[in-house]
Amino acid sequence: MPVSIGHFAYQPATAGINADGFKTLLRLVKDGNTWIKISGANRVSETDLPPYDDVLPMARALVEANPDNVMWSIMVTGQTQSSLSINDPIKDNGMVIAPTLTKDIVKVLKAPKKSVYNVYDLSGKKLQTGIFKNEEETIDLTPYIKGVYIIEVKTEKDTVSKKVIKE
Repeated sequence: MPVSIGHFAYQPATAGINADGFKTLLRLVKDGNTWIKISGANRVSETDLPPYDDVLPMARALVEANPDNVMWSIMVTGQTQSSLSINDPIKDNGMVIAPTLTKDIVKVLKAPKKSVYNVYDLSGKKLQTGIFKNEEETIDLTPYIKGVYIIEVKTEKDTVSKKVIKE
């Protein structure tokens, strides 16, 4: 029976990735019948405030164990898109980011010229940055491994962040 576990299975970051409980969690995720949600870092971190660096080794280990079975969520102020759909482009403030499931290229439509974009991996590491010169631009994800990425577009008025899955 498939199982979904939330918030790093409440494994304390202070115990580290070599703790027996975390090793068991890794094995379950690796075996493929268990999905893990790597959100709620504040619930397992020793620190009270972000960036929760002590949780990063746990997140990386879980993604390495089986990236297809890792779920995550992000809270963004003003976010109106509640789920990631591979069938529909994501629209926000007139911008369109599509497709949300890709092997290489993501298009951003109707982004104001001179908008800045960033691509982040799940650990929050910035992988790519650029400036849009046209209302239609492409972002090449070819250099990156399969996984979930966040594309952030900063305009003069706001910031839009969207999840994209690279196959």
